Amino acid sequence: IMLSTVRMITLNEPFASLMAFNNKNETRNRDTKVRGLVAIHAAKMPYNNEIMRKLCSPKILSIIDKLVPFRLTNRSKIVSIGYLVGTKFMGDHPDDKELIESKCYVNYNPDLWIWEFEDMTPVEPVFMKGKQGWSILTYEQKQLLNPLPCPATQPK
Repeated sequence: IMLSTVRMITLNEPFASLMAFNNKNETRNRDTKVRGLVAIHAAKMPYNNEIMRKLCSPKILSIIDKLVPFRLTNRSKIVSIGYLVGTKFMGDHPDDKELIESKCYVNYNPDLWIWEFEDMTPVEPVFMKGKQGWSILTYEQKQLLNPLPCPATQPK
């Protein structure tokens, strides 16, 4: 990590925390050519209930509530790091609506892009000022990223 370029993108909660522990897909209204290491930053303000009801079905909302009950504590913090490996246009997959919704945690929307991530690793949440769009972490900022143990590998 220290020698690699690490970009950071800010996501609203609960989607930032979902990327840390359950999700490998982020939906955006645009494509990106960015590939490589990306730190996921939780925005200062989470989505409110009204926005969440527009983005997600009741079924998806109940799943999110079970997966990330702690999401309000991660405001303005980096919560995970992983590799952005590709993108695909959701509208190109109208026959996969149910699969897309289960993998992206949002309602199918043919106007959205799916950004595909791999090797998402939760990190000890660290405060950092976010912004819209991409930013590049400095060497000092990268030093603050401490991976958390994977739940499957934690001692019992």
